[in-house]
Amino acid sequence: MTGVDTILDSLKTKIADQLPYINKVYGRAQVFRENVGGHGLLTIPKAHVGNGEYEYCLPQDTNQAQTYFIAASKEKYDELAA
Repeated sequence: MTGVDTILDSLKTKIADQLPYINKVYGRAQVFRENVGGHGLLTIPKAHVGNGEYEYCLPQDTNQAQTYFIAASKEKYDELAA
């Protein structure tokens, strides 16, 4: 688990505890471009579920409300000086 995933897990717990109407709290997600059903390229969010696997996190009839996190820019960090 990366440092970002650790932070997102903490946020997921807080969201689940404080917003009980959200019944699915995903962590890190990415936007994929896929050709679906011959409709051309569609933008599809998928949530990371572990071991390099992703799960669709599109709106569903079975989820009253859901949330996930997508980075708005490329991931980068600067080393902190000791």
